[in-house]
Amino acid sequence: MSSNTSNNKQLLYEVVVIRLFLIVMLVFYHAFAIFSGGWAPIEDYPEIPVYDLMDKLSYACLLETFVFISGYILGYQVRQRGAEKVLKAKNIFVKKFKRLIIPSIIFSTIYLLMFRDYHQSILTSVYQILCGVGHMWFLPMLFWCFVIVYLIEKIGIKRQWAIVLQFFAMFMSFLPLPFGMGVALYYVIFFYVGYILQKEDIVGSCNIKRWLPILTISFVIAFLNKMWLGNIADFSLIGYPIADKILYVSLMTFVRFVCASVGIIMLYATFKSFVHRSLSGEYSRVLSECCFGVYLFQQFILKAIYESSVPQMINPYILPWTSFVITLILSSWLTIVIRKTKVGRNIL
Repeated sequence: MSSNTSNNKQLLYEVVVIRLFLIVMLVFYHAFAIFSGGWAPIEDYPEIPVYDLMDKLSYACLLETFVFISGYILGYQVRQRGAEKVLKAKNIFVKKFKRLIIPSIIFSTIYLLMFRDYHQSILTSVYQILCGVGHMWFLPMLFWCFVIVYLIEKIGIKRQWAIVLQFFAMFMSFLPLPFGMGVALYYVIFFYVGYILQKEDIVGSCNIKRWLPILTISFVIAFLNKMWLGNIADFSLIGYPIADKILYVSLMTFVRFVCASVGIIMLYATFKSFVHRSLSGEYSRVLSECCFGVYLFQQFILKAIYESSVPQMINPYILPWTSFVITLILSSWLTIVIRKTKVGRNIL
């Protein structure tokens, strides 16, 4: 989710268009989350199965692709400028902290004040802020992905072993580790694979366009299996032995991983093969730079809409579409305006 597509004038055009697509899908997902169980449903609103399906489909590989793209950009920077310049402790622990953790703390504090319980202890509130409140959990998690890859490179772990270790660590992501470290165990493999693909220029030698039909079919199958397993969870595994619960969580994690992995390859192949470089011109680049701000603002706007009296005045079938458009426009406008200030540019 980092906003730096590249420090060089040469842009990764596929990153520009994929990022724009992903941020639109993120706003779409949150706008329809009231129908998919992602957010609490609105009182007296009917269930709309097609909205439920559309929302879950938009989320199937959404965050994993964001993480993949972040690693992909880091790998590109290492290949262009060298690991000695890019993978310095100052760049990872200071610059990424300022880029990811500081905005997370600022916006988590605002989110907590706007939407959470004022009566909880200060210690609990501080801990939540450091972990990331609301959608800000993504930023500390992404910070740890940078740290883990930095450590892998500094220790000198071979990429094959690193991927194996990350694959098995993924099944430990349910552990309640603090400050986003637990959930980072699931996402770091996507970050690292994106990093390796660009760092070693593996992508340039591959022709995956011809595999698109198979990738699309595989993604649909994986998504349907993920949906089926998700429906099984409706019985909540209450009363089942702990071993069965662990088996189910592990299986669900694996299916989620497969679905996201195929989805990432499918999206990458699509944008790399069919999106013309002209779409990554100056206008698209400016919009792409606004994605981080849109990510930060969009949930505030949607929450404000859904927790107001607006839903009672709008048809349930129209509300998510209206909210989606309003949020996308308003969060983009806020980002553009705030980025015109020095402080805004540093944060967004």
